[in-house]
Amino acid sequence: MKGVKEAFIDAGEISQMLGIGMTKAYAIIKEYNAELEAKGYFTMRGKCPRK
Repeated sequence: MKGVKEAFIDAGEISQMLGIGMTKAYAIIKEYNAELEAKGYFTMRGKCPRK
């Protein structure tokens, strides 16, 4: 079983990968998680699945 670090990406990693600020990275995660919740998936605040 994968650990949380391997299964989810956080705002710090998104910020570095995309070259954006932390505030924008959290906004992206929030929007993506809202889409996943609407489809019935489990989400974690401040993290999103790597897949």
